Order: sequence, then structure tokens, then C-alpha cells
Amino acid sequence: MALQEWFTMNHEERFSVQERRIETIAERLAGIPHLNTQRTWERQGVWKRLRIVLDEAALGKTAASIGKALREDDPSIWIHVVGNP
Repeated sequence: MALQEWFTMNHEERFSVQERRIETIAERLAGIPHLNTQRTWERQGVWKRLRIVLDEAALGKTAASIGKALREDDPSIWIHVVGNP
């Protein structure tokens, strides 16, 4: 059943929805000091991603500490932190 749904699904629409979500988040984050966004479209995968790059020194916080705070808040927001834990 799941495979049948996957093979009949409109993947272009699914990607379009994902891209709109990424653009909305990037637009909302624009202008926040010490934060930059980078849109990446994976060549080997099917996922579009939004990479958020923080200037940890200027913020006085690490990406890991921000990720932990987001995860522990309500609603919980989970992010993938790359770099120093």
C-alpha cells in the first residue's frame, strides 16, 4: 500500500511544498543579526534544505545550545547541528 502511494504520488508538488516552506522560514529569518541562511538542493538526495549559519562568537551562544533550547521549548523544534557539539 505504501509503495503504491509512493509511486503514484505527485512528487513535483511535494517538492514544491517543501521549497515554499523553506522559503517562508528563510524570509522570516532574514535580517536577524549574526545569522545567515543558505538554501541547498541535494544532488544525491531528494531533499531541499535550509542551512542556518550562526556567528557563535557574536551571539555569545553555540548552535548546540540554541538547538537544545529550541528542542526543550513548546512547541519543540528539532534541528540538526553540524560542527562543535
